[in-house]
Amino acid sequence: MKTLILHPLLSVLLFSVSFHVAGQQNTVKKALAFDARQTEKNARLINLVFDPIKKAITLDHPELIEDDAPALGVPEKYFGIEYRKATAPWQEDLKKGIMIKKILILDNPEAWSGQLLFLGEEIQGNTEPLHISINGYEILRPASSICCPYALQYTVYEWLRWYFVDLPVGALKKGANEILLWTESEKPTWKVCLALDEEFSRGSLIRTHHPNRSSKSLDGGKTWNDSKLGKNNSEDGEYDIRLSLDRYVKVGTFVSPVIDVTGSPDAVKRSVRSLTSDFFIDVETPEKTTAATMMRFGASPLLTDSSWTSWEKVETGHHPAEHLGKKRYFQWKVELKT
Repeated sequence: MKTLILHPLLSVLLFSVSFHVAGQQNTVKKALAFDARQTEKNARLINLVFDPIKKAITLDHPELIEDDAPALGVPEKYFGIEYRKATAPWQEDLKKGIMIKKILILDNPEAWSGQLLFLGEEIQGNTEPLHISINGYEILRPASSICCPYALQYTVYEWLRWYFVDLPVGALKKGANEILLWTESEKPTWKVCLALDEEFSRGSLIRTHHPNRSSKSLDGGKTWNDSKLGKNNSEDGEYDIRLSLDRYVKVGTFVSPVIDVTGSPDAVKRSVRSLTSDFFIDVETPEKTTAATMMRFGASPLLTDSSWTSWEKVETGHHPAEHLGKKRYFQWKVELKT
């Protein structure tokens, strides 16, 4: 897998503009140049990250595979309950006979490495391991008092935290991946948190319901229920179980702030007319990567103004002069894929 970058030397936006200023007869010419550091300022980076060492904007990594984020955290109806108490119904207490299942969907299982993540807690003084099965590959997460006795965040401080378990090579597959968690202890020794279905609409405008990929067994995996989860078998939702894969995300989008093509920093703008633009775009695209660049123009800095044009795709390289009239503002965006 390759990274797709906007390099400050090879990948810049050069924007040359000529225009008439009110009260002046001469034509004014200006050139604007944006490198990666300037480009990142005040912009929207969606699945992208600015690397200060490389001085480049790259696709984000690693890739997080999850379906619980909108409802992560203490549910509203239980917010007044101290979450460390044994009465918290939005946590799953694991003991012998209780097994939980999570299904995560992958369109591509390939990665350099990966980890299983889950939000939970160990009972203080625990010595029992957590059993994990990923598509039939069984692994153990030893009790923290045994595998990392000097890690105070696990052995002394009692609170919820993310646990990380390395994935065995070859455990993942394309499509549905089955993850099972259980213990063999007679009393609860591990807890795993739930993202409740009713909380999804509070955390997202798009992901308003859980995808129903979590279930629980009270008989060691013989039968399963996907709606009676949690300590009291009273909750519906998704277990906070995720995958972190060491690879670049597939798609990232950069959206610039609104930019004045005249380069004027003044709050009160002078009237301009007869705008003519000439621009040069260069984006480095290694093998098996693509970059789609788009631009739009408007006469007002407000994007709700009707003068704004639709996004139009532009090819990298030099573009001849374009007449903008009074459209002194522009935005540009790039969609990066690998």
